[in-house]
Amino acid sequence: QPPKEKRDRLHDVGESAPKRGRDANGKAKATFFVKQTKKFSDVARYSLAMDLVDELNDDGRLLAEKWDEIEGKVADMVGGRHDEMPEGPSPSFDSSETVRGLRVIRCDDGFSRSFLEESVATISNKWNGLRIRLVHAREILRRPKARIWLPKGQSDHKRVLQCPRAQNPDVHTED
Repeated sequence: QPPKEKRDRLHDVGESAPKRGRDANGKAKATFFVKQTKKFSDVARYSLAMDLVDELNDDGRLLAEKWDEIEGKVADMVGGRHDEMPEGPSPSFDSSETVRGLRVIRCDDGFSRSFLEESVATISNKWNGLRIRLVHAREILRRPKARIWLPKGQSDHKRVLQCPRAQNPDVHTED
């Protein structure tokens, strides 16, 4: 008797083949993990996420340039707090990352958030041309999104420009 093809042999096996894990909805779980970039809305949902804002410059370039100095001053304040009260609570932070051009700092607990607010208020005017302030990440406005549908074959540019305006009345489209 000739050997069976793999497809046929699979059904002859007495035990079932190993299966992939399933999530609560019954969908197969991925077998590998891909690190995806974080969306600003995901970071903002975290209740202890704070955003460092430059009140004098909207573009955030100066804040990005001075970030190492700002981080050093805050680290010195954390060290000073630990020296003053070695047995007391110590501020700790989960991460500091740039999301959509904004510096987002995630605090580990409410005490750390309060400490960070006080520290930033203390050093807010230490740099020339830069005034920093700490706000909750939820307070940062989201980018407006516009969706449009352009039918094929449009040659009149005035009609084409009317489409985004008509389909997105809440989004500012004038120059």
